[in-house]
Amino acid sequence: MKTAKVRFTNIEKPISEKSVSGALERITEVYSIDEIPWKDYSYRPQVTFKIARTEKGLLLQYNVREEYIRAVYSKTNDPVYEDSCVEFFLSAGRNSYYNFEFNCIGTALVGFGTSRQDRKWIASKNIEQIKRFSSLGREPFKEKKGPYMWKLSIYIPFLFFEESLKDLGELYNFPRAKANSFRANLYKCGDKLSIPHYAAWNKIKAEVPDFHRPEYFGKLVFME
Repeated sequence: MKTAKVRFTNIEKPISEKSVSGALERITEVYSIDEIPWKDYSYRPQVTFKIARTEKGLLLQYNVREEYIRAVYSKTNDPVYEDSCVEFFLSAGRNSYYNFEFNCIGTALVGFGTSRQDRKWIASKNIEQIKRFSSLGREPFKEKKGPYMWKLSIYIPFLFFEESLKDLGELYNFPRAKANSFRANLYKCGDKLSIPHYAAWNKIKAEVPDFHRPEYFGKLVFME
């Protein structure tokens, strides 16, 4: 099981691409999404991520280099995994977990549940709390041949977890304390790109591509 350190950092207000990037510049740990679990999908894009926390939320930044990019979807909870997509699956020590999925222009799909079949989609009003900043802008586009490099910076306020779980009728159990461990995995995919691919941070053992495998989540450790 891989482990990533989630260090504390300060962030300037208001939340912006500049403030998120500035906060993450102080974070030295960089992690690679380089596990290719399925031999039928052998293409390996170059993907790294940084993760940190502030007093009021999580910071996440993906850096990607890939042969093709695509961002057809622009509406919340569209099937962004068909585009150039990065994903963050997060469990807070319970059976249920979030799936945060973002295409390369920041369009988000977010669900919550215990498995692939058991998903409850998070309401748009909650997802709007998640700040997303893409180096490619926010306008949708059809597939382009590269190679291309792009960056997506994300801020997820802790309030998002509290309010989205309340709307789902779930108990809020996402601690804000300074030293907690959480289970998570991070991914890169592109189901409908000219070169479909599936990459993971923590290795998955499954016969067919399936990111909804919490038994293979790694660990995030909130540092002092």
